[in-house]
Amino acid sequence: MQRFLTHLEIKSLLNSCKRSKHPFLHFFVKLLLLTGAQKSELRPAKWTCIDLQKGELFVAINKGGRSRTVVLSTKALAVLEQVKLWSEALGLPIT
Repeated sequence: MQRFLTHLEIKSLLNSCKRSKHPFLHFFVKLLLLTGAQKSELRPAKWTCIDLQKGELFVAINKGGRSRTVVLSTKALAVLEQVKLWSEALGLPIT
C-alpha cells in the first residue's frame, strides 16, 4: 500500500533535518520531496548535471539502470540556489 507523508509529517521531518549536524541534509531531503527523485539519483548529482535555465537535472543511471531527466520546479530551483549559497559560505567548491 502506497502512503504519502502528511503536511505535518513533512514539517516534522524537515525540522529534524535542520537540527542534524550535516550541513546539507535539510536541502537534500527537501529536494527529494520536491522532485520525487530517489536518493540514489540525487546523491551523486553534480552541478554539471543541472540545467538551471531549463529547470532540469540529468540522471545518468538510475536504480533501473536507465538515464532520465528530473524536472525541477521553481521551489526545487530555489533550494538549489540555497545550496550554492551555503556551499560558498562554508568555503566548499561548487562542482
